[in-house]
Amino acid sequence: MKLISNLIVGIIAISAAGLSLLSWALPNDKDKPINIKAKSADIDDKSGVYIYTGNVIITQGTIQIRGDKVTLYSDSNGINKIVAVGRPAHYREKPAENKELIKAYGRTIKYYATNEKVEVITNAKLFQEGNTFTGSQIDYFAKTQKVNAKGGKTNESRVEMVLQPRSKKKQ
Repeated sequence: MKLISNLIVGIIAISAAGLSLLSWALPNDKDKPINIKAKSADIDDKSGVYIYTGNVIITQGTIQIRGDKVTLYSDSNGINKIVAVGRPAHYREKPAENKELIKAYGRTIKYYATNEKVEVITNAKLFQEGNTFTGSQIDYFAKTQKVNAKGGKTNESRVEMVLQPRSKKKQ
């Protein structure tokens, strides 16, 4: 019962503070409520650390983060960092109405609110508008839709990409 009470307190604390998971997806995503599902929750409101474990699903509008363990870090300005760990951890968001969902998978996914950056670490995969990126680490910058991909330390561990041809503009 205490676990459920802590989970409810954490959700209320996040919602009451007006915290937005990700401020850069669809414009109205940040105005949607944050929904969190997990098997357990460890809420430390004083330090601003919220740890959720057990098939964690965090959703806000079109944004979804999934992992075996997800930790949210917040301060007086709201959530500033999210770390999801899983086998794999999942991330998705719809950047605009006319854009496809961006999906990412990896052992660890880190989201940084201040620079709107998503890091996908270990067995990283990112799918964007039909393009695919795989590597040891992929950094996605949502505001600019820029992707940086890195291979591993060995020569065999390389970045792989499949890039779709751009459609010709109608004249």
